[in-house]
Amino acid sequence: MKNEVNIKIQLCREGAVLPQYANPYDAGMDIYAAEDCMIK
Repeated sequence: MKNEVNIKIQLCREGAVLPQYANPYDAGMDIYAAEDCMIK
């Protein structure tokens, strides 16, 4: 069973990438950094 959730997204800068699901039944979305950085 697939439940849909509507989420409002606002792109804050030019070139930003929208979050997206890699697969239709994924629980979470893949997100992308707007800046080149490393999280430790």
